[in-house]
Amino acid sequence: MTDTIPQKMVKWLFHDADSLSLGFRGWLKLLRATLVKADATFTLQFFNALKEKIAAVYQDETLTPEKKEIICYNALSYLAFAHPKEGSQINMNGATYTIHKIKLTSGWFSSPYYAYGLQSKTSSILIFQGTTVPSDRGFIAGILGDTMPGGAVGTFLYRRGKHKIQSWINSEYQRTGRPVMCTGQSLGGAMSMHCHIHQPTKVDFYVLNPPTLTSREEKIYKQHKNIFIDNSTRTLKVITHRSDPVFRMGSHYLPPGTKIFEHGMKNENSLIAHAKAPNFKNFTSETPDTFADYERKKLKTWAWKIQKACLFVGALLCQTIWLMPRFIMHAGHYIRQFPQTTKPVVKGLNDSTTQQPSEPEINFKESYTASKYIESSQLILKTIGHNATWFNKHNPDIIVLGVLGRLENPVLIPYRSNEILHVLVKKNSVVGYLNNNIYSQSIKMAILNSNPTNHDKNLAI
Repeated sequence: MTDTIPQKMVKWLFHDADSLSLGFRGWLKLLRATLVKADATFTLQFFNALKEKIAAVYQDETLTPEKKEIICYNALSYLAFAHPKEGSQINMNGATYTIHKIKLTSGWFSSPYYAYGLQSKTSSILIFQGTTVPSDRGFIAGILGDTMPGGAVGTFLYRRGKHKIQSWINSEYQRTGRPVMCTGQSLGGAMSMHCHIHQPTKVDFYVLNPPTLTSREEKIYKQHKNIFIDNSTRTLKVITHRSDPVFRMGSHYLPPGTKIFEHGMKNENSLIAHAKAPNFKNFTSETPDTFADYERKKLKTWAWKIQKACLFVGALLCQTIWLMPRFIMHAGHYIRQFPQTTKPVVKGLNDSTTQQPSEPEINFKESYTASKYIESSQLILKTIGHNATWFNKHNPDIIVLGVLGRLENPVLIPYRSNEILHVLVKKNSVVGYLNNNIYSQSIKMAILNSNPTNHDKNLAI
């Protein structure tokens, strides 16, 4: 079977293939997916290819445990670019991790930026995405996080998501009793080190080709001087290529106890050096194949700060130009959603079961037939059956019986004599049951994601 484009990319990133041979049409597809419009199938294939790589690494007896660890964290850092779905699972070194999406930015001023929390029974990993491609969500947020003046790369982005990041880390540290392992590539690596700087007792990091930090982060770290931190028992590791220009950004400050793994030769292609994992199949390096203590002295330089500020002005200008169309798109989205979020109301109905009311005023644009209700009930049952995780906090049996009961036996029985009115009352009864008993954002999205008709949407909402 021919490899897909994402499979070929993974092989190239990990040096399982000497070159990235896609052909003319393949390169067009890749460029379109990275520069024009993201491809959901493409990202899913990329995610599956990375899962296969992680599984294969731990079965490779030619690799030392340290090399397996390096390759694994490289794969995890790339995983953020695949945008795994909520609840997806990945197996790593005998443990099964469930993936949870953590939205760090709102998506109004810039496209949303997500972190990905991996939970197993005994440990947790937090993955941050590096600077991504123009077609990907989080692109503008990543650029602004890279270039915002004041502090190191990632300071602005960490500040925006600080509450959610620290809340998740605190929760996982309490659950497992172990530090959360943060990882990421480039900007994602910087975000991981920011997490350690702010919560040194609760966060370890294993990062790839990150920029270094600045005096500002050093001052924040020293605020924890009254807390004893035994760095000899911690995992504080940085992997970097000698030709990677990003690592030279910043003031060359890294947290105390950091160990660094340098690989590759100088004067290699800087873009490829920044993107690819270490080459253990044909390893060539100027130092022994192991981690060493980081001993580089902190520098005070203005060159990279000026360069960063200039890039920020350009990024902010582009974002300002795009802000008005984005505002219009969001406003239009909420306007379209407003009628769907309005609960149906049947006016003029009397709760008494002994008196026949006059024809009620109804705020629906069209009449509904009983057959449409049957279709809607089948949709609800199908949704419950195929998306059981949405209903963990409810009793599925009660949901099924309750919905069917309201469909078959509405509260206002006397209206059976008028078929149209009976159907409308039945609709109001079912919607009321959903709203009062199992109405939540989860069930709403589960049903809407099942490609329902407009009648189904009205029933669900």
